[in-house]
Amino acid sequence: CVADTEVRTVPIVATADFAYLRLRDDGYDDAAIAHWTRTAQELATTCKDVFVYFKHEDAGKGAMSGQRMLELLARG
Repeated sequence: CVADTEVRTVPIVATADFAYLRLRDDGYDDAAIAHWTRTAQELATTCKDVFVYFKHEDAGKGAMSGQRMLELLARG
């Protein structure tokens, strides 16, 4: 599990045939979403599956970040 929060991060190291990105910051701008999209794509070269979870909160920012990541992935 690669976790990202407002106060800490962990190294991005694949230790299984899948990856789990837990993106827990309060908000990700376009540059940060692009960074995590590239990270997911890089992990997909060695992992069968890459799971990405954005923080759940009442404002719906996590869902919007996920939608933005899907748009970037669709572009290739």
